[in-house]
Amino acid sequence: MEVAQQLRGFVDEQDLDAFHPIQRAELDPSVARRIRWFNQLIDDVLVQAVEQRWASTRGFRATALWAGYWRNFRFVSEPDSHTSHKFSMCVDLNLWAEAGDTPIWIWAEIAADPDRRLRDSDLTVSEDAGWLYVPIHVKTGVEYQHVLEDALHQLRKIGEVVVS
Repeated sequence: MEVAQQLRGFVDEQDLDAFHPIQRAELDPSVARRIRWFNQLIDDVLVQAVEQRWASTRGFRATALWAGYWRNFRFVSEPDSHTSHKFSMCVDLNLWAEAGDTPIWIWAEIAADPDRRLRDSDLTVSEDAGWLYVPIHVKTGVEYQHVLEDALHQLRKIGEVVVS
């Protein structure tokens, strides 16, 4: 019985990634606009974080990836001083497809201090191939300004953990 359940679970998991016939609704321009909107949300969050002087994007630029969008930044620990550790705020379509929870993530390359601080916090932290990642949950059912403020709050909480 246990083997049958394992096999059923494996088949179900494989079926999630299988190509299914495209439905008309999947080609609606609103799908593309929503993904573009997630990219814009990342830009807007980081613009505000920089304006509030607790993050820096100096020396970094936006990067399109084959499965998402990426913005590198550093948390600022004091005025005109920032952590040496680089973070990335990204739309990760692969992780979204696998986790099914949110399209937006904070990625951090594993390093002693941020690694320990993030793992010891009450944040949800996962690991994959030398990276730690923390989800930024997108608030639903509210206007853009509330989504932006909530994402900014979540990022700031991560920053407070990292620079503490």
